[in-house]
Amino acid sequence: LLNLIFLPGFSTARQVSSVSGRGVGMDVVREAIVRLRGTIDVESAPGQGTRFRLKLPLTLAIIQVLVVRVSGEIIAVPLSSVERTIRVPPHAITELLGEEVVDMQGEQVTLVRLHDLLGMEGEAWRAEDLTEVPIVVVHMFGRHFGLVVDQLVASQDIVIKSMGDLLEEVPLVAGATLYGDGCMLILDAGAVVERALSGATGRRSGAEPAAGAGAFGSAGSAAAALATADEAAAHRPARRRVLLVEDSDMTRRTMRKVMEQAGLAVTEARDGEEALALARREHFDLVSTDVMMPRVDGYELTRALREMEAYRGTPIVMVTAKGDKIDRVRGFDAGVDDYLVKPFGKAELLRVLGKYL
Repeated sequence: LLNLIFLPGFSTARQVSSVSGRGVGMDVVREAIVRLRGTIDVESAPGQGTRFRLKLPLTLAIIQVLVVRVSGEIIAVPLSSVERTIRVPPHAITELLGEEVVDMQGEQVTLVRLHDLLGMEGEAWRAEDLTEVPIVVVHMFGRHFGLVVDQLVASQDIVIKSMGDLLEEVPLVAGATLYGDGCMLILDAGAVVERALSGATGRRSGAEPAAGAGAFGSAGSAAAALATADEAAAHRPARRRVLLVEDSDMTRRTMRKVMEQAGLAVTEARDGEEALALARREHFDLVSTDVMMPRVDGYELTRALREMEAYRGTPIVMVTAKGDKIDRVRGFDAGVDDYLVKPFGKAELLRVLGKYL
């Protein structure tokens, strides 16, 4: 009787609507399972529940991967996560707010060095040793990231195997497979990017600067400017507040990290309209805004802030990739105090913060 639910047109609905009750559903499920050379069984107990048991052939556990080498180790990246692979000269890798980036068709792609993120013991490549740096480009969370490896080996089909109960909680790993005379781990590309965004790595090359005014570290004049601009700042109970307006999640997250390391209290807004709502409710000591944003752009936001009594003298810094002279003129005409053109380094951002705070 249970198998009747798989018959085309079978329905238990008392009324038929335009979207349900027509007996189209479970027959489609069974057809798909049979097409995959599998089976589906139903177990049901009144008042307790129903279990659908699907059995599929092992061939469905075969996936395509890109095999790469990192610090002498062979690692697999599922091709479903890979958008492309590129090779760039070492000098093409630049720094943006403490993060390594590479330009890919006008987009600043954030790089993740797998050697550091995974805490690999072997020696990673050095810029002077390579004429080209191999990068695996993945698309996660609405933007591109580049996984920096030592070598692109090959793409191939593999049978993915479970890590087993003892190792099922190992982070960043989706499974394993046999490769040659050993075992090859399969990376979870999404988890790798999340780990990179959180700032956690398997190995740290140096300690993070402590929170507070001294966190400007080696920024030199920026640290001095903040330290000496107002001696009473060290005794002020509340931290200086910054409204950070940026529609790019990656850029906003990176800038916030730098600012908070400098001892600033940061409030985020994803566009000008959200920023205006925040500015009307609260007061900020400095506003950092992008230019090209949905709803209300940076120019409109700046003009609206300058019309508010509370923000007529508040420093506004415009952060954008539009660095042409006409763009600067438009920014200063709207009322901004300073202009930062992407890509820029951590020291440059700290210099501007120190100048106005």
